[in-house]
Amino acid sequence: TDLVDAIASRPMRKRIQIIPVANWGITTALNACLHEAARLQTKFVAFQSLEIETTPEIVAYLRSTVGQDTLVAGVALTGHQFDAGDHTLTGTNCPWNTLAVWRGGEVGGNGVLG
Repeated sequence: TDLVDAIASRPMRKRIQIIPVANWGITTALNACLHEAARLQTKFVAFQSLEIETTPEIVAYLRSTVGQDTLVAGVALTGHQFDAGDHTLTGTNCPWNTLAVWRGGEVGGNGVLG
């Protein structure tokens, strides 16, 4: 599509999947993406809202932080309250899918928290 051509380098275009979502809801679109990632057996899933600008280096850094002990990594945005360590999840201390990388195989069957 024109959008993919505008935002992705030529090698990345082959790896981008456009996923139609018929029923929008709080997590319906994200779950559709996760189910497609599970079908494709991806190791990672990245979400980025159109209003967020990033670089390949930032996405690569987020991806590098996702591992055996980390399910998702995201950027801290205005409104976040980040403190290192274990915490009860709230809307202000967990990654938002505005820009986040998830460990693909772990969440494919479970859907997005929410």
